[in-house]
Amino acid sequence: TCCMCSMHVGWNTVLYAAGDYSKILGGHIAQWWCQQECEVKCHLRGGHMFGCYDEQHLLEMDRRYGHRAGYQILHDQHFGNIC
Repeated sequence: TCCMCSMHVGWNTVLYAAGDYSKILGGHIAQWWCQQECEVKCHLRGGHMFGCYDEQHLLEMDRRYGHRAGYQILHDQHFGNIC
């Protein structure tokens, strides 16, 4: 489960990860923990909480919408790794 944040940069909306809960927790616990902490983590990085999503859902969103003007998902360290 990935804590995703959004930030407006000019006319663009940028989505980026602020935390990955999948590595230490599983399933529903990771989702709950993400929901509890995500807004604070995003605020510390200059944005607002976009939501808590699994990596596969994020990759699908990027495939569908990543080419559109005004929208960008930042990939962590290499393409295909959003969280």
